[in-house]
Amino acid sequence: MEESSTYQPTVYNPVSRPQVYSRNKMNPTCSVLCSVQNGREVTLSWQREGETLNHTSSPDLSTLLSLPLEIEYNSAPYSCVVNNPVSNQTVTVKAEEYCFGNCTRDVVGYIMFVLRLVEFVLVTLAVGLLLHMYRVGRVLTQHR
Repeated sequence: MEESSTYQPTVYNPVSRPQVYSRNKMNPTCSVLCSVQNGREVTLSWQREGETLNHTSSPDLSTLLSLPLEIEYNSAPYSCVVNNPVSNQTVTVKAEEYCFGNCTRDVVGYIMFVLRLVEFVLVTLAVGLLLHMYRVGRVLTQHR
């Protein structure tokens, strides 16, 4: 008697690169959202320094997997990682780039402008005051 076996191979597609979007940029912490198209046995996770902070997956292959995270300024970079049994993709997230980068540069530029303006006004006032004192001193010495 001959036995036959039937094999059902499982086919996995390579995972897509996750997309990271920043939200809520003006707080001390900033919310970012990592999203990827779901697939067979796909897991989406946030990691920092090799430690998994949170993760999600879904048996519904037609859904978009999304995972929010609150990140802090001046912290180690975070990684949005998507993987399945045959592939993985990672996006590195630095708070200063995703949440505070443009805002910080704009604020620093504005502060530098205001400081230069204040410096100009103070120098102008000092020169004006010195000229005034010089003229008043000349007038007083001429009347003696």
